[in-house]
Amino acid sequence: MGTLSRPFLKMGCILGLGVSPTYRRKGVALRLVTVAEEWMARNGVEHALLATENKNDASKNLFTIKSNYVNLSSLVIFVQPISSLTKQISMDIKIDRVDIDLAISLYKRTMRTKDLYPLDKDVIPKEKLSLGTWVCYYKEEG
Repeated sequence: MGTLSRPFLKMGCILGLGVSPTYRRKGVALRLVTVAEEWMARNGVEHALLATENKNDASKNLFTIKSNYVNLSSLVIFVQPISSLTKQISMDIKIDRVDIDLAISLYKRTMRTKDLYPLDKDVIPKEKLSLGTWVCYYKEEG
C-alpha cells in the first residue's frame, strides 16, 4: 500500500457473493469476481473493496490467493434492521446534531490512527447529501 497523492479514490464494493452448492468448485465465483472487476474498470473504479466472513476460508482463498486481494484492516462490520427498533427513546436521552466544524475536529482527533480513514473526512460532513454527525447523551450530563 502506498500513499495517495490525491484526495479522492474511486472504489467499487463487493459486499456479497454467493454460489449455489451445485456450482461450487467449478470456477463460477472466480468468474463472478472477474466480471465485477471488469465492470468496475469500465466505470473508472481504481480499487475494489470487499467484505467476507472471517470464518469462510473458501471465500478468503478466492480473494487472496486467486484474485490477489490483500487484507485492508481489522474493521468489523455490524448491521441492525432499524425497523426492529420500535421502542421509544428513553426520556433520559438527548440526541443533538453536532456542528460541522466540531464534527470534523472530532473525526481528525479520534479517527486519524484507524486502519480505514477517508482522506476527505473534512469534506464529507459538508456534502449536501450528508445527514450530519449526531451525538446522544444522558440529559443530566449535557
